[in-house]
Amino acid sequence: MKKILLLLMLMLGFINAFAQDDDLDSYSFETEPLKSESTPYFAIGAGYNYSFLMMNYDEVNKYVVDKLGLKKFDGAIALSGVHGFTGLVVIPNTRLGFFGMSGSKLSEADVKSSSGTKEGTRSSELTVSMNGFSLDYGYVPFKGFAILPGFNFGWGQYKLESVESPLVMDWSDFDKIDLSGTKMNRLENSFMFVQPQLNLEYAVTNFAMLRANVAYNLSFANPLSDKDWLLNKNTEVKNVPSKMNSNGVSFQIGIYLGLFNY
Repeated sequence: MKKILLLLMLMLGFINAFAQDDDLDSYSFETEPLKSESTPYFAIGAGYNYSFLMMNYDEVNKYVVDKLGLKKFDGAIALSGVHGFTGLVVIPNTRLGFFGMSGSKLSEADVKSSSGTKEGTRSSELTVSMNGFSLDYGYVPFKGFAILPGFNFGWGQYKLESVESPLVMDWSDFDKIDLSGTKMNRLENSFMFVQPQLNLEYAVTNFAMLRANVAYNLSFANPLSDKDWLLNKNTEVKNVPSKMNSNGVSFQIGIYLGLFNY
């Protein structure tokens, strides 16, 4: 009798276990996907930049080579300057900055007498300067490295100076200089610009950062100036070729100090 009762209890246990296994199939277990959160970008700092601006010199060289007899301008014009910025708390991952930079290229040659003796120097110098604001958005793919698309906008000056001067002169002859001559001329233009850009930045530490930048400079007439081009500060120059501008691709490297929290 005890054996029969023991067998019945075992059978009821197996039946109950199988019933519970069948109930397990009726339950559904849902898993939520893990949310991947990108690292927020925030930085405040200032640094020194060195840029290479690829400009078109075709119209300038017509004057420098054909009129002055100097070597033509070619290659990139090197600009350097400072840039400071701060992250905007009200708009996450964005930053606003201010910068200023300038650079020049020089072409010069000796002025010689009929006997071949050096009497002086003739030169032409092209100078470009730019000041403005920057607005960028930061994306941090991994710690310490940020990708920042954005743009610069501001104002600048394009200046071409030509000079011919003797090697030496006496002070007593200073007042005898012929002011009606054209031994020194300066052609200048005030412009506005916009620069779409892409920055790649790496924070070496929380207080130091290295930067690489590529941008395209697009300049246009300054609406605040009533005269586009001036010769020697006073003479308005008309019909200046449109290719005499600072348009072109630029490449930049820089080093910054500050607080880089990304």
